[in-house]
Amino acid sequence: MGHVCHNFLITCMDFRIQEDVNNWMKEQGILNNCDFIAVAGGVKDLVSPEKPEHRELLLKQVRISHDLHSMKRVILMNHTDCGAYGGRAAFSSDHEERERHVTDMKNTASLIKESWPDIEIKIILAVMEGDRIKEFEEIS
Repeated sequence: MGHVCHNFLITCMDFRIQEDVNNWMKEQGILNNCDFIAVAGGVKDLVSPEKPEHRELLLKQVRISHDLHSMKRVILMNHTDCGAYGGRAAFSSDHEERERHVTDMKNTASLIKESWPDIEIKIILAVMEGDRIKEFEEIS
């Protein structure tokens, strides 16, 4: 088919983050070189799906991007104060919330690497302040 897209972003559908995520994509130079999917909780349904078909739907999107667009990198982006995780109130501290998101994204990275070992994975935690993203923290 000839369409090449090197990046695939999995992020949350939360309307509060969309403008900031788009600006981040522009700053990274990937806005017009990125397939993406936005679902409640970002990677949550990949690591702890309510139903197995939720995980399969997301993995299907990665597979299509990889096979059809020659995608080389997956960017996993969760954000703090995510309603799908119960928001900030679901955690006893900011540290606990951060660790849950980081753990889920790292587990997702491992899951993706099982099927596509050649794909680079980038993990980003978008830290909320009010209704905006304060910073995009790259996790190593």
